[in-house]
Amino acid sequence: MSTTGERMKALIAYNHYNLEKLSWDSGIPLDRLQILIDDQDRPSDEEGKDLSPVLGCDGSYLAGKEEQRYVAYVQVLKRLEEEGIVETEAWIQCFIDREYDFYDFEVIMYNMQDEECPSPIGSLMFLDDQQDDGLYLVAHDGKMVLATKMQNQMMRHGHKLDDYKIYKHVAFVRLDLEDTLLSLTRKIRKGELDV
Repeated sequence: MSTTGERMKALIAYNHYNLEKLSWDSGIPLDRLQILIDDQDRPSDEEGKDLSPVLGCDGSYLAGKEEQRYVAYVQVLKRLEEEGIVETEAWIQCFIDREYDFYDFEVIMYNMQDEECPSPIGSLMFLDDQQDDGLYLVAHDGKMVLATKMQNQMMRHGHKLDDYKIYKHVAFVRLDLEDTLLSLTRKIRKGELDV
């Protein structure tokens, strides 16, 4: 798990900030921010409240006290549609597992039905540069599609791909917070979830 200072540095870069602007927008003096970034102290609850809207994360995340699953505002940099990937600018809330730092990933909104990824349309797809077996976004046959890498073979719908170019590895997929709540509500109404 990363430290407060590492998280702050990464979030400052992720949000295209500098220390002076962060100090101005959060109301926290520059020398105090430097102490936090140097891991000489953790932010107080009040400082966490001041930093969280500016850096797009919960104060508990900055202090390293987040729950097993925490809520983060992730920047969706790209959107996958039928014709491929297009640039987007959106900040969306979703649940992230504690072992992940959300700023380590490129995030796209996945808008297609695909046997390779049965998650609902509109899922957030977190992409990294890993080379492990698993789900990948690849260029194939003039389109950006999902494929599964197994033992150095790229498969799509059970068929081997020979001509493809890897774009990114899919680390994990999440619904955004609104869709998560809607899904839970539907399950409660249908009696599929006991509360």
